Amino acid sequence: MSRGLRVLYVFPEPFPNDFARGVQVAHSVCALAHQCVAVDFYHVSCGDADPFAHYGLKKPDNVTLVEGSRRLPGPLGLLPFHSNRFFSRGLIAWLNAKLASADKPDLIYLRHVKVAAALVRANIPLPIIYEAHELFAQTAKPSQRQRIEMLERDVIRGAAAIVANSSATAQRLNAHYQLNRTIDVVPNGVADVTIAARKNWDDAARSVVYAGSFYQWKGVEDLVRAANRLPGFRFTVIGGNDEQIGAMRALLASGGAEVKFTGRMPHKDVVAKLAESCIAVLPNRVAPDSDYTCPLKLLEYMMAGCAVVATKIPSVMDLVAEDVVMWANPNDPESLAQAIKYLADNHLAAREMSARAVERAKDFTWDGRAKRIVEVIHSVLRARQPAAAGGRLTT
Repeated sequence: MSRGLRVLYVFPEPFPNDFARGVQVAHSVCALAHQCVAVDFYHVSCGDADPFAHYGLKKPDNVTLVEGSRRLPGPLGLLPFHSNRFFSRGLIAWLNAKLASADKPDLIYLRHVKVAAALVRANIPLPIIYEAHELFAQTAKPSQRQRIEMLERDVIRGAAAIVANSSATAQRLNAHYQLNRTIDVVPNGVADVTIAARKNWDDAARSVVYAGSFYQWKGVEDLVRAANRLPGFRFTVIGGNDEQIGAMRALLASGGAEVKFTGRMPHKDVVAKLAESCIAVLPNRVAPDSDYTCPLKLLEYMMAGCAVVATKIPSVMDLVAEDVVMWANPNDPESLAQAIKYLADNHLAAREMSARAVERAKDFTWDGRAKRIVEVIHSVLRARQPAAAGGRLTT
């Protein structure tokens, strides 16, 4: 009797963390396991016995935690620096030891271009699926762009398959690297949960929320300037570090909305806050990063039954129809303020919009996403039959 499918899922960052990519990876790993896939989860451990509990999840029995490190080996690991190169070397060493075993992985899945490039360049005897969330040749810092582009080119050409988070990402990868390969578009997912109705729609103006990063392209500055135009409203802004929050506080004007900055919160607490919030805002600006995004928070807003205000960014408009969100113009605080005020003043329209949003969000469950990824995995493995045997990796 043949053994089941086994996937090595690589995440070269501390896990758990409160970034969107940590949330995405946690749910992706669990969802793959729910599809009867055994997963070796190779990550940088934070010491948690069950790191998935941070996200309100339980580690499936068929997920094996494997600890990697971004630090130098031995006593030198106490030095205050880390590198993906150290992580990649440790990963390759682990794979070398694993390749001869009965429980070696059938395939490697990851979303980090530097580690993916290291694996491709090592000529590993296992297929790699790279999950692309952007075109780094356009979004990396200018000083790093040329080097990152070289890594990304190797990955895009060397991976057995590419899964993109949006059609824009797939199209631009193919165009930039002058390829004509099939790139499977699999958007982000959301937990299919039933959330108790705890929203006070009669006081929706006092229940406006934003959750996410404070990168410039996320538009938090536009949201704060919109709040200045809405006296009597109350906003909760989740995310950001002390420096970023301080910069946003400095933009607040007297006589505007009350704005509470919470800083980063554990994901399960964010979900709880969304469950009681009436209006949720996605104020993305026009920027290269926005072109590629498949906003995890948009899907979570929708599943939580919030009435959503979102800026008209093509990648967002690909996900939802006109009647699912209230649109605002990007880079325009006045347009944001008007859209938020409309929903606060029109409770019935807001509630109807929230109901449609919940139904649309159900098209993007993590388990549904995992089924599509498993289809890609099986396609890759079929194309490689008969499987190559043995082999070692090089550093």
